Amino acid sequence: MSPSTGTRRTGAMCLGLLVALMPALAAGQSSEEANGAAPSGQDPVQAAYDALIAEAEVIDKYRKTEEIEVSPTFERPHRTLEDVSTRRAPEILERMAAAFTGNKYRDTYIRWHLLWLLKRTEPGALREGSQHLAELVRNMPSPFKAEFKKVRHEVPKELWREADRLRPKFHVDRRKRVTVQKGVPPFGGKRTVWRGKRVGPPKVFEILEGAKLERAKRAYERYQQIKPKLRIEVDEAARRYNERIRDMNFVVRRYRGELIYALLQTGDPRMLELVSTTIADRVDRDDLVAFDLLTYMYKAAFEGVLARAYSESDFRKSAEILNRAAGKSDAYKEYRVGTYTLNQTKRRQRNFADYAFHIVRLMRNPELMNLFPSTYRNQKERQQDG
Repeated sequence: MSPSTGTRRTGAMCLGLLVALMPALAAGQSSEEANGAAPSGQDPVQAAYDALIAEAEVIDKYRKTEEIEVSPTFERPHRTLEDVSTRRAPEILERMAAAFTGNKYRDTYIRWHLLWLLKRTEPGALREGSQHLAELVRNMPSPFKAEFKKVRHEVPKELWREADRLRPKFHVDRRKRVTVQKGVPPFGGKRTVWRGKRVGPPKVFEILEGAKLERAKRAYERYQQIKPKLRIEVDEAARRYNERIRDMNFVVRRYRGELIYALLQTGDPRMLELVSTTIADRVDRDDLVAFDLLTYMYKAAFEGVLARAYSESDFRKSAEILNRAAGKSDAYKEYRVGTYTLNQTKRRQRNFADYAFHIVRLMRNPELMNLFPSTYRNQKERQQDG
């Protein structure tokens, strides 16, 4: 066989192999794009920024009729961040301190996803960027306030109104209000509750007499006639809207708490003071966010972050800040929770002094801080083993 013939055969074999591999290569490329991986040659961090900004821009798009190419995701890790190295954390933290879209809630969605990577970074790297964390804490978003939309609608309305007028006519209320002790004396107090039940058909016809019985039978007969016509229609657009509001409330609350935790991990004494001051400021405004933030401070104490990172003098300074805030809020009072019901703001009775008592005591007795890490770790191990 001549050299030229062997060369032609080798070339033909390579061309055939390439043709056979083309579908697989195309499938691999489409799979990479579907999984959200950065296209070849593009910086993965910049690709993550671009994807998150695109999703944040459509957070308010929730109707099926609104055609969008991307959809927000409220689970972590984000597909574009799974393969990003934690060594990129310092530059990501610096970028987080700047605006992404100009809207604080859209930017919070982006930062919440990026915070997942920072949580896996060594505290030393976070300390280098503590000024950026401090800036983010100072600009933490307020509670996400938006009224829920009504999902279930009664139709036709005129028949539902008639049904509401008819029901009391064939029911007898046998309930009564009684006063009971709440808790164990001398704690707790007395409260009023309903005891008994309402009696309806058919037993109610054995109780009523005379004109009331006749009226009840007529009302019940009419109710049975209109009952098949009563319908409940579900507004799917409103349901999706409410889900989006819940998701954003979750993101905002988690973001604030995790940001506080990351700040405490830096070990910078100024950051512990900043967290304490931020909590005290929220208490002065009767804002329930103070309890959310203090929860993450407790978490840092239980997991040994505070004991490892701060000195006794740092603890004493923060203890006094929290103690002053507690002294001004040593009573049960209403704290705003945000709009969770239709057309009204839900409020909750809380006592900040009670909630802050243990963290203040721990900071005033730093030797107690060292008891928590091993105890908490052993408890977590037992839960995992179980």
